[in-house]
Amino acid sequence: MATRYRLCFCCLKPGHVSSACKTDRRRKRPASKVSSAVVSVGTTTTERVQETPTVECKSSSVSMMHANLASEKRGKINRFQTIKARAFGAEYSFIREDVASALGVVGRAQPVKVEGFGGVTHEHPSSQVVQLWLGRLDGSQNAERYPLEALTVPSLCHRIPVSKILTSEWEHLQFLDPVIDDESSDEVHVVIGIDYYYRFLGDAIRRGKPGDPVAVETVLGWIICGPVNPHPAPETVAAFNAVVEPKVEDLLRRFWEIEEMGVPFRSESDKVDPEKRFHEGLSYDGTRYSVRLLWKNSRCWLPDNFAVAERRLETLERRMAREPSRRDVHSSILHSYLVNGWAEEITSEGPEGRTWYLPHHVVSQQGPGATKHRIVFDASAKFKGTSLNEQLDSGLKLQADLLGILL
Repeated sequence: MATRYRLCFCCLKPGHVSSACKTDRRRKRPASKVSSAVVSVGTTTTERVQETPTVECKSSSVSMMHANLASEKRGKINRFQTIKARAFGAEYSFIREDVASALGVVGRAQPVKVEGFGGVTHEHPSSQVVQLWLGRLDGSQNAERYPLEALTVPSLCHRIPVSKILTSEWEHLQFLDPVIDDESSDEVHVVIGIDYYYRFLGDAIRRGKPGDPVAVETVLGWIICGPVNPHPAPETVAAFNAVVEPKVEDLLRRFWEIEEMGVPFRSESDKVDPEKRFHEGLSYDGTRYSVRLLWKNSRCWLPDNFAVAERRLETLERRMAREPSRRDVHSSILHSYLVNGWAEEITSEGPEGRTWYLPHHVVSQQGPGATKHRIVFDASAKFKGTSLNEQLDSGLKLQADLLGILL
């Protein structure tokens, strides 16, 4: 608002800028080294663990902020060493696994695939989504805190170069500390992604001449963006190279998968477990057999696909409106399901993460005597990259693999 109406940032009056303001409100402010706290929301139960498709994150660097780390347990704050929170152009925020473990936070499972500059890709199948709180450590324990949801990864950035900043070189940065420097530039604990970056931004932006660095206010303090060396040294060149070395176990596994020519290896435990679970969930009521769904993971987390199933149902209703005979068949089949107890009407929503809505349609088969109709439920319909079929175990192959017999 002050920028829009050209007001002074100190006294909010027109006619001058903050650098020429004579009010006593123009005082020294904290440097861009920001003291803040990372506080755990609390240990999340692992009874509901999400196994969803891999999240892909593409990143580009934005700026750097400094912070202090703390965890909150039983009303007591445990403080750690000063950490570095890097503001990043990634789609998601990240935190190192050892830092999340020290805070005692556990979240739902979320495999992640990170794509960086130069096409470098890292996959983390055991990543988790955890919730934290960021707050200033220089304030009281009841100071305002800001939520942050981040993905855990084994490591973040290494050897981040930080330039020594002399704020006295620029008139518009003289309200900060005279010298901003950090020798411990190789430790990055938290990466603030673009999904939360703008939530931490304030209203004030201090700009200088074209080509000068820009100071941006955040809820944790000030950050400096842009070129920070007023006297560049062109003879000094820094080059960085990223090399991904796959594990030996992964290379061997891939080698044997190719050598087997499509005959997948399945351990004895993999063969026994689905069969055992099948017999445990099998029941007979004197008329029909029924079996429980064979989940690949008993703690899988399903997204809410109600909107997709509703759109499919509306499409089916419009199609049946043009064919009254098919609509009558559809209604009679559903009515028989209710009468025989194969389906029941629900009056409340199912448990979150354990409910999946199945789209369906009517299939007609022309026979010699009459036309047979049946309802087919589409368990392969995908939503947010997953489907019911992908969450269920297909069981053992009852027929021998033809390629295996020939070889």
